[in-house]
Amino acid sequence: MTEIRFYHLRRDTADRAVPELVSKALEHGHKILLKLPDTARRQHYDDWLWRYRTDSFLPHGQDGDPQAEGQPVWLSTSDDAPNNASMALVVEGAELPPLEKFKLLCLMFSSENEVELERSRSLWRSLKGQKTLSLTYWQQQENGSWAKANV
Repeated sequence: MTEIRFYHLRRDTADRAVPELVSKALEHGHKILLKLPDTARRQHYDDWLWRYRTDSFLPHGQDGDPQAEGQPVWLSTSDDAPNNASMALVVEGAELPPLEKFKLLCLMFSSENEVELERSRSLWRSLKGQKTLSLTYWQQQENGSWAKANV
């Protein structure tokens, strides 16, 4: 069964929320595909994950880097996960990879982007009744934490 989590950003931008979510996923033993909409955003996250905090960084690789299989996080605009990711984190309106490729698929979207918001709502409605999927919906709180919503 594939688990799909919808993460509704209400306070932060995706690039502020992604490092925290990725760090928690790594702590739980996941290898991650960070799916991005285009190469400009992939380059942004490549830089950002090295410097998002002065005392920490998130090791990662991206399309074209060697030794992909050893990378805990793989940044890509494609559905390929050469690091054998068990989790995909889809941000900033990137297209969803095939659901069956991952044990956990997380879709992060913002209240500030009407296109992302409507796309996520439509996707929720279309997936909700599928017996092979487990869906949860998480809303960002004012303090930046996440709360599971009953939907």
